[in-house]
Amino acid sequence: MKRLLVSTAIAIGALAVAGSASAAVTLTVGSFGGPLGVHSVPGQSAGTVLGTVTSAPGPLVTLSTTGDLLDTSGGGEAIFAANDGSMNDLSILFSQAYLGVTFNLNVPVQTTSTMTLSVNGGAFNFAVPNALIPDPLGNGANKFILWATGGDTITSLDFTFTPGVQDIRQIRVADGISPIPEPATWAMMIIGFGAAGAMLRSNRRRMAFAAI
Repeated sequence: MKRLLVSTAIAIGALAVAGSASAAVTLTVGSFGGPLGVHSVPGQSAGTVLGTVTSAPGPLVTLSTTGDLLDTSGGGEAIFAANDGSMNDLSILFSQAYLGVTFNLNVPVQTTSTMTLSVNGGAFNFAVPNALIPDPLGNGANKFILWATGGDTITSLDFTFTPGVQDIRQIRVADGISPIPEPATWAMMIIGFGAAGAMLRSNRRRMAFAAI
């Protein structure tokens, strides 16, 4: 039993170190990447809409804003637009973790906007230094690429626009992976497996003793 507890403690310590490895998310301007586009689920018009990623099976994507959010079909990926023509904030939650996300923002003609973006609940925050330029078609003037490195992933995005943008479109994701359990979760699993093994060994000893 002592050996089990020692090995469990070592495993927990190793997982804690692994969980604190350096990670980073970068934001750059550039062309789109990733084979998987985000499409809307038809017939929605509310503060929160759902989308699907073009994979099998397609994991859900939740988009929400404080105002009405419309989802319309586009030439490739869905267009998520504000009902009143101005979107000041937007949250995106993925049901699966991704290493890369690309998107384009449509800024109304004769206006400019700035963007602040938080990734994974504020763990990373970016204030875009250059103003988003007017892009009436929304198909290329404001393209951005998010990429995670160092063992990190992207699970949620929170945008703030000043003033508001018209829509976000051409959302694509790359290299999707299933969420990895946190170190504490791994620790509980190891302890559980260890306890189960100890009980099995104890039962075997009792059965062997009873058979004598």
